[in-house]
Amino acid sequence: RGFTVSVIDYPEASNAMDLNRTVAVCNALQPDFIVSLHCDCSANESAQGAHVCYLSRKGLTMARCIAARLCELLPGRAETVVPRANLAILRKTHAPAVLVECGFLSNEADAAMLRDNLPGVASAIAQGVSDYFQS
Repeated sequence: RGFTVSVIDYPEASNAMDLNRTVAVCNALQPDFIVSLHCDCSANESAQGAHVCYLSRKGLTMARCIAARLCELLPGRAETVVPRANLAILRKTHAPAVLVECGFLSNEADAAMLRDNLPGVASAIAQGVSDYFQS
């Protein structure tokens, strides 16, 4: 869709080390926007649905664009766009950023969507990003 995408992940690192390295690389790359992808997990197996976290005004607009597409595939959350000031990827990066929670791995329906239709989930996120840059 005309975007350059960099995948940043350090699976061998602890969560804190992974996060610190990710923030450093994001700031060094100076991207136009950061989309950080995650999955939720809960002891409550009925917890379900995607949501998108943001901190900045640009982040809010991007979050709305992504949530509009992604939450059609992974419904269930009352709030699909959530302001969060305590997430380092949103707070410590220089570029506008969103954190996308792609459903709950602990919920059978969400897990099945991710397992069986990962290209559809990725496409929904990409279409949301495209919607943002076209608006």
